[in-house]
Amino acid sequence: MPGLDMGILLADLLSAVQPGRREAFVPARILRSLYAEAVMVVGCPAGTVRSHVARALRMLMASLEDPDGQVRRAAQDSLDRPLAGLPLVQA
Repeated sequence: MPGLDMGILLADLLSAVQPGRREAFVPARILRSLYAEAVMVVGCPAGTVRSHVARALRMLMASLEDPDGQVRRAAQDSLDRPLAGLPLVQA
């Protein structure tokens, strides 16, 4: 099944992210919800959601670095994609 390996890798990586950051990251980046929707799910201010998402993304990117400091390209591309063209909405 295409993408299964990436899904397993992502689930493993997300398990290492702090719960609050993961709670914000999943709806905002994985489910590609608007930030306003993520705010409602998480129940904290938009700035906090954005901060949690950014910190989770930094942690995930760092965990994907090879020993020589290069980030695995397919994983980086997957994490760096914009929110499917959806506008960021301030709550």
